[in-house]
Amino acid sequence: MSRTSFTRNGITLLVCTVFAASFAGAQTTWHVDDDAPNDPGPDDPAVSDPLEDGSEEHPFDAIQEGIDAATDGDTVLVHRGSYFGEGNQRLDFDGKAITVRSQSGPRWCIIRCDEDGWAVHFQDGETADTVLDGLRITDACADEESLAAVACSGASPTIVNCVIEGNHCTGLFCSNSSAVIRNCTIAENTDYSASAAGVVLAGGTDTLEDCTIARNVGMNCGGVALVGGYVTLLRCAITGNVAIPFDAGAGGLDAACAYVTIADCEITGNVGGSCGGGILAFGSSVAITDCRVVGNTSTNSGGGISVIGGSAIVRRSEMSYNYSAEGGGIAGWGNTLLQVVDCTIMDNIAQSRGGGVHAESGTMLVDRCTIVSNRSHDSGGGLSHYDSELTLGNSAIARNFADDRGGGVYLHGGTAAITNCTITENASGDSEAGAAMITWSDSSLTNSIVWGNSAPDGYQLSVHRGPTTIAFSVIEGGQDAVKGQHPHSLIWGPGNIDADPLFVDPDNADYRLLTGSPGLDAGCNCAVLADVVDADADGDTDEYVPFDLDGESRFFDDPNTPDGDGGIPPVVDIGAYEFGGSDLPPCRGDLDGDRDIDLADLTILIGNYGMTSGASGTDGDMDCDGDVDLADLGALLSRYGASCS
Repeated sequence: MSRTSFTRNGITLLVCTVFAASFAGAQTTWHVDDDAPNDPGPDDPAVSDPLEDGSEEHPFDAIQEGIDAATDGDTVLVHRGSYFGEGNQRLDFDGKAITVRSQSGPRWCIIRCDEDGWAVHFQDGETADTVLDGLRITDACADEESLAAVACSGASPTIVNCVIEGNHCTGLFCSNSSAVIRNCTIAENTDYSASAAGVVLAGGTDTLEDCTIARNVGMNCGGVALVGGYVTLLRCAITGNVAIPFDAGAGGLDAACAYVTIADCEITGNVGGSCGGGILAFGSSVAITDCRVVGNTSTNSGGGISVIGGSAIVRRSEMSYNYSAEGGGIAGWGNTLLQVVDCTIMDNIAQSRGGGVHAESGTMLVDRCTIVSNRSHDSGGGLSHYDSELTLGNSAIARNFADDRGGGVYLHGGTAAITNCTITENASGDSEAGAAMITWSDSSLTNSIVWGNSAPDGYQLSVHRGPTTIAFSVIEGGQDAVKGQHPHSLIWGPGNIDADPLFVDPDNADYRLLTGSPGLDAGCNCAVLADVVDADADGDTDEYVPFDLDGESRFFDDPNTPDGDGGIPPVVDIGAYEFGGSDLPPCRGDLDGDRDIDLADLTILIGNYGMTSGASGTDGDMDCDGDVDLADLGALLSRYGASCS
């Protein structure tokens, strides 16, 4: 401390100097070195340097000694070495806001538990200011005090740059915590009794960032188990984990009754039990964005992703090379809301149904997706649904194969609305319907292209029972290409075309439309999906979907093409892609073009009420099925009083 000679301000300067010195003194570093030069018993914490005081010259030889000596704001610096025995495991931070950090990183600084208990347990209300940084933790076992090599119970530490591997219990377990786990590797842990071998997060608000969870083997889940709580995973790799036995949960990530955000993650090469090789969401609310879910396997449902109950939205993600009995890429079961948007689903295999996608007894939206080169050994090479409410729009379903029925799509029961899709070059092997087979389903196919699909019976589409309405679509072979076994199965609506859609380059899977295509400006505006997922983030979920499969504007009026009867220009193109540039989109429910839904529009609809032929988007046919009826009136009234800016 220095003293001032200025008498007028001396007291003030003296006080400031004392505070500065006090603050600096609080920042203390305590050294730990298991084989320091002055230690008579290297690698033996029971034999210590008689002068050890935690200084760099006379360091402690056990980590717990450093923790015990430290106070809030201190750092315990652990030197290079392998730390084991008393004082180097079962570490307790005692609620202190301190940092325990390795000097040389996890490769050279190891806590070795020798199968004799756990390594670290945060259990005294530690906060984010309590930091564990850069250690490798291995060979731990669980006991009655701790379920994992590293555990957090009602505590929220920061764990960074650590490697937790080769333990005989769960690697990391957090209960009712808000821990931040960053840039850690949790790998090759084995636990045949806990929820997961890699990570278990229960009832908290934990975050995993830039972590690798790999090659863990667990009884119910291999990689990450989430039980309740609000959990965020960012830029993580969950790879090569295994869940056993046959009826276990996910290999990669298993979420039960949790709120989960997964972004920029790689979920690859995991092996699950019954459901969800990569991800299983059970009764949870899950948002998956910008992820790759690749090469995962499950025995029953959802090789890549399985959603059972709750809700899930999957955006801008890839699901490929996954395998399961049903829903090779992704599956939704039970009372589930599943939304799959802007995704690529390719090269997946299902032993039974839905090579790419399968939905059963729930609600599923698939919008602006590429579903290509998937295979089912039974039905629905690209997509299948059973007794579900399906909305499928703005998507390409191409080059899928079903050994039996429905090379592209198989629909059974429930309801289905297929709009602005391109279904091409799909095939079925032993039975019927190269493009789609629809049975016992109240369904519609609108603004879509069905072309170049193949089946042994020669039909593009097969419709059994129903009813199924086909309108404003390009159908190869026209109505004769649709196989039906009941007089009321097929409703052949207005606006259908039997002419080559003129794809840009079908040999190279470019299914955009060339100039002169019969699909240009030939769809029905009213059939375009509502933007329920707010694709353009403008807060309006009741407008038309603004984008096509390319992410370009969904509406463009080609000046060289006469407009069809499907609405006020710009009239939407048929198929997954819009040709040209961008125009102001039409207003849902606006029949007179003034961009308001008012009495004038209602008058038009009522004036055409009961019309059953020649109906179009300007006559009040709000569902594009060729008639103006109670369903159309209800659709307009739901928008009555709205306007479009």
